[in-house]
This record gives sequence, C-alpha cells and structure tokens, in this order.
Amino acid sequence: MEDHKIMYLQQFLGHNSLVSLEDLINIIKENETKLRDSYAETIDLSRKDFATMILLDAVFIIMVLLKMEDFRGFYESGRSDHIFYRPFKLVDVLFDMSLLENQLPFFIVQKLFERFSGAANPEINCTLTELTCDLFKGLWPDWVKEDSWKIINPSGVLHFVDFLQKCQQPTEEHRPAKKEVFLSAPTATELHQSGVKFKRSDKSPLLDITFNNGILEIPQLKIYDVIEILFRNLQAFEQCHHRNGDTFVNDYIVNLFKPKAEYQES
Repeated sequence: MEDHKIMYLQQFLGHNSLVSLEDLINIIKENETKLRDSYAETIDLSRKDFATMILLDAVFIIMVLLKMEDFRGFYESGRSDHIFYRPFKLVDVLFDMSLLENQLPFFIVQKLFERFSGAANPEINCTLTELTCDLFKGLWPDWVKEDSWKIINPSGVLHFVDFLQKCQQPTEEHRPAKKEVFLSAPTATELHQSGVKFKRSDKSPLLDITFNNGILEIPQLKIYDVIEILFRNLQAFEQCHHRNGDTFVNDYIVNLFKPKAEYQES
C-alpha cells in the first residue's frame, strides 16, 4: 500500500503545478501540534517522518475520493493501480478508511484538498464533504443519504467515523429534553400484545422514530453483512468520545437489538 500512496502523491502533484511537495509538507508542519493532539497516543516520530506519514495518508484519501468520482484525468495510473483495477482492492480500502483506529484528522485532509482544488483544478467543483458522502453512501445507503453532507458542518468533523455519526444525528425535535436511563423496554411481541401497531416510516433519518395514537412508526433499516462494521466503529467512537454526550447510535442499537430493558427518567 505504501507504493500506492507514493504513486498517488506523484499524481496529486502532477495535477497541480501551483503546489510543490515542500508546500504540502509545510502545511503539515504548520499544523503539527494540532495533529499530534488529535491522537490518543503519542506518535514517536520526528517532525519530518510525522509530516511525511500524514501527507501520504491524506493525499491517498483525496485521490481515492477523486478517482471514485471519476474526475477527468485521475485514472492515468491504469492497470498498475490495483485498487481500481485487478485485484480491485477498493472495498478493502474503503473499509479500512471506516475503522476508528485508522482515522486521520479531517481538518488536514480539508486543508490539502482546498489547496489542491480551485483555480488549479477547476473541474473539481464539489466539496470534500460531498465527496465523502458519495463515497460512503455506496457502502451504507440506508445510513448515508444523497444529501447527508448538507446537514454537516465540515469544520466540526473530527474524522470519517465522526462524519458517519453526523449523517444520522437526530433532528432537534427528536432529541430528548433530559437524559434518560435505559433499564428495560418491552419487546416487539409485548408491544403488539398490548395493542401497539407497527408501521414502516418513509422518513429518511433512521433515528426519527415516532409514536402517536398507538402507532409506532420506525424507518426501515436493512441488515446486511457490512452493517456490522459501521455499527461497531460508531459504537466504539461514541463510547470513547461521547461518553457523557451524544450517544444516539448506541441508544439506537440498544433499542434495536436488546429489547429487554425498560427506561425511566433521571
């Protein structure tokens, strides 16, 4: 994969005559403190090695996003590119980009992308958040919608897993007024036996579950193999970063797959 990162960096520089390798390295070095502080563990690398690592990873991500969109000229690596040609490692790359332990601070990808696009590449007429949305909606179309990027402020995105969490952040009307402690909830069978009717909702946000006049409306979630990767990483992220805050994905999964607990207000 390191060979691919170097190849993509060469392509990246080849598409932007206004930016040199030194310019990109300087962008990383100018943000070194913020970058290092973004990681839970200390990264024992020199300034040069650290900047090189971040640059290769960030440019690799940008090039994958651009190649996914099939922008003119970004396929010149041809069949030597084993991500987009045989043996087609693209899916493996996308899953790796979704793992919490592989995250790169979003802000540095944003800075490099902005430096790369614009006047030097006018054909790139979309934002990084749009490209990210297009990338992940192919993997999880129920979770990431066509317009998910419109509700996300890029300056508030920590990394790709955070982006995925924000794709389903509840609307204000569906945020609880106070924190609720979940102890046990009736099962679907028990709800049905008590007279509750179930209805599939056509609403886009999966977490917009409503209960009115004895009818529980729930947006449909299709369960397939790769959904586990999404949920596992979102849960881990919330447990680490949102321990006392927004844990709506954890709450959603608990109610979806562990229907034995009831809740009371605290």
